Amino acid sequence: MEKIHVPLNEDWHNFSVETLWGEKINKDVYKIASIPFFAKGISFDDLIKVKLDQDKKLFYDKHISKGDYCTYRFLFDDNDPDATSRRKYLDLLSSYGDMEYYDESDLYALSVPKKKVHELYKILNQLEKDEILDFEEGDCIL
Repeated sequence: MEKIHVPLNEDWHNFSVETLWGEKINKDVYKIASIPFFAKGISFDDLIKVKLDQDKKLFYDKHISKGDYCTYRFLFDDNDPDATSRRKYLDLLSSYGDMEYYDESDLYALSVPKKKVHELYKILNQLEKDEILDFEEGDCIL
């Protein structure tokens, strides 16, 4: 596994890049092996082309193909549910795919197989309507 730097929009909360893990497929092609917290348009299992910068760091160049996963991110609302309720929601959402937690911003990232997206989206939408969490789609092309 190698670190791949993915540039972020300039307005992304003082972060200029996100570092993701990638599995080398050949010279400049990698398969994304982690769940993005900040980068949009990229998901676990995507095949990408990389380029080296002057410091020999790998940087995202372009997509080669999309994998079979979508990325969703969410934060619990200010009227944060108690620990028991939060655990219930986390267990429910993680049953749809792999989930990671970024503790510096209390952000969760969820990698979901495309075949489960429609069902998960309904749940996320309802939880947002109920003011339990806010979510965004980081990447999903069906």
